[in-house]
Amino acid sequence: MKRRLLMKIHLVVILMTMMVAGLNAQQYVDGKLKGKIRVKIQTSSLKSLSKLKSTKNGVETGIVGFDAVSKNVAATSIKRIIPYSPKFEDKYRKHGLDQWYVVDYDMSYDPQQVVNEYAKLDEVAYAEVIREVSVGDARPAKTYSSSELNNMPFDDPRLGKQWHYNNDGTVRDDAVAGADINLFEAWKVQTGSSDVVVAIIDGGIDILHEDLKDAVWVNETELNGENGVDDDENGYID
Repeated sequence: MKRRLLMKIHLVVILMTMMVAGLNAQQYVDGKLKGKIRVKIQTSSLKSLSKLKSTKNGVETGIVGFDAVSKNVAATSIKRIIPYSPKFEDKYRKHGLDQWYVVDYDMSYDPQQVVNEYAKLDEVAYAEVIREVSVGDARPAKTYSSSELNNMPFDDPRLGKQWHYNNDGTVRDDAVAGADINLFEAWKVQTGSSDVVVAIIDGGIDILHEDLKDAVWVNETELNGENGVDDDENGYID
């Protein structure tokens, strides 16, 4: 069970890295990254990419149509977003993660036009621009009085507003008491275990927060491994 959970979390982290992979020297215009796009290669065409090579004319994949478009946009690099990993490759293939590549091309070309050209190819299942991701405005945290924290099993100041955990019918006029997951009762049985790793997919977390800093998962294999080596065999070096 633990192994399956860790594998799912690993895949989630990988999907998140797809949002930011290959974004060095970022330059955005109208929210679109210039000089890079993502393409998803059809499974039937992946074998051709094993012949991928760089030449004086750019890059060659062995896919005639793909190479023609790459030449037209002066592509200089085509790399798999998720690096090959013997340990996880079967999982990558199962979920199609081995099909995604980042194409680097001449920044003078419009990203959407480049996407449109690659998307016309039968060998390309999907092509997309890389959009800018921004963090919302930070707001100062509200200070709650001790009276606002009464009658709660934990001192989370907003726990009382999480009606899906424990709905007493007072959160809003049309609330139905008991329409919840009965979490408070579950907490009487179990409040967590260090054996369970949870992936938080959101706007980010404060890993130094007093409630989290001692509970954040650390990749001990890489932390205590050898520098410059993919110790956990996930395709990423350190």
